[in-house]
Amino acid sequence: MSFFECRNLKYSYGKKEVLGGVTFSAEAGELVGIIGANGSGKTTLMKSICSLIKGDGRVMLCGENLADKSDREIAKAISYIPQRSGIDVSISVLDATLMGFNAEMSLLSRYTDSQRERAKAALAEVGIGHLSSRDYQSLSEGEKQLCIIARSFVSHKKMLLMDEPESSLDFRNRNYVIGLIKNKLKENGNVAIVCLHEPSVALRYCDRLVLINKGKCIAQLKPFEDKIEYMEEKLKQIYGNITLAKVNGGVVMLPDD
Repeated sequence: MSFFECRNLKYSYGKKEVLGGVTFSAEAGELVGIIGANGSGKTTLMKSICSLIKGDGRVMLCGENLADKSDREIAKAISYIPQRSGIDVSISVLDATLMGFNAEMSLLSRYTDSQRERAKAALAEVGIGHLSSRDYQSLSEGEKQLCIIARSFVSHKKMLLMDEPESSLDFRNRNYVIGLIKNKLKENGNVAIVCLHEPSVALRYCDRLVLINKGKCIAQLKPFEDKIEYMEEKLKQIYGNITLAKVNGGVVMLPDD
C-alpha cells in the first residue's frame, strides 16, 4: 500500500460535477504536483483530500481512511495551505508561524520555548527570520506566503497540502521555496501535494504530476522518468500547442508560436 492514496474521489456543487473520480497515489518523500487550467477542479481536489468538503471516494494516509478520523486528528496529520492565509487580524509574524502547532495543543496551553525556537528556525529557513517581530498584516503578499510556508514546516506533519504556494513569490523565491519543500520531504519522509500555477516549476521539481482537466485525471507523469514526447502529448491536452525541452538536466515548457 502507498503512503498516500486517493481513490475515485468525486464531488459536485449541486448538480454540477466538479471532480469526476480522481485516483492517484504517492510514496513517502515524494513531491506531487497537481496542474491544470483554471477551473479544472484543483482546489476542490485539495479541499476534498483534507476533508474540508465531503465528497465520494476514499482518501488513505499511512493505511488509514481519513473518513474515519475527526477534524482534529486530520489537522494533526495534514498541514493545508490555501491560496489565501485567512489571517485577517493584527498578529506578529512569529505568532502566525506558531499557529502551525495549534492542532497538537490542548485548550489554554501556551507555546513552549522549544516551539518558539522551531518557529524562528523555520522563518529563517524561508528567508524572513528578520521579520519575526513584524505585524503579519504589514507584509507583502510574497512575504505572507513565506510565513505561511514556514508555519507548515514547524510541526512535521505526515502530509503537506499546498494550493499554489509559489503564486505570490518572485522568480528567485519561487524556485528556492519549492526546492526547500522537496528537501524537507526527503529529510522527514512525508508527502507534499502541491497545486502549481507554473508548469515549468512543476516539471523541474515534482516527482509525480497529476494532470486535471474538467475534474478528471487525464494523466499521471513522472518528469524524471517519462519520455519527453509522452509528457508533451499529455500536457498539450491542457495547455494547447507547447513544446518541452531539456535545459540543465531538467524539463521546461515553451509555448509554440
